[in-house]
Amino acid sequence: MALPPMSTFTYRREPGYSMTALQRVEALLEERAGFEPDLLDAMGETDYFKPAVERGADFLDRVRDLPEWRPRINVEILDIGSGLNCVLGQLYGTYYDGVEELGITGRCADLGFTVQTGSCTCCYLTPRQIRAWSSLTEAWRLELRR
Repeated sequence: MALPPMSTFTYRREPGYSMTALQRVEALLEERAGFEPDLLDAMGETDYFKPAVERGADFLDRVRDLPEWRPRINVEILDIGSGLNCVLGQLYGTYYDGVEELGITGRCADLGFTVQTGSCTCCYLTPRQIRAWSSLTEAWRLELRR
């Protein structure tokens, strides 16, 4: 007996409620990450990230060894989800090199350099998390074009 395709295979959480396998995986990941649905929805909006991006830009403006950092960022390839094409990746070679050089471990999300996901995102991102990364990238593009 063949299994139905993933998109039609359903799990039952409670009577009268079913979800696809992908929806179940997404729900479990979000539950483990400790996200509230309203927060995830807000994270899909560029305005949500604007204050953090402004803090990050102000922080970089004050770094002595980083004069004229804004023109060095190629907004066409900017992708905050990429360790090479994010703001720190373009300035320092990789995101992690930038974090180390600037001594900002633990402050990256507050400065708009990453999305605080609460879980490892190297294997799977939920659609809401993907929207959050895209929105943060767009917030940086807007900041760099000011």
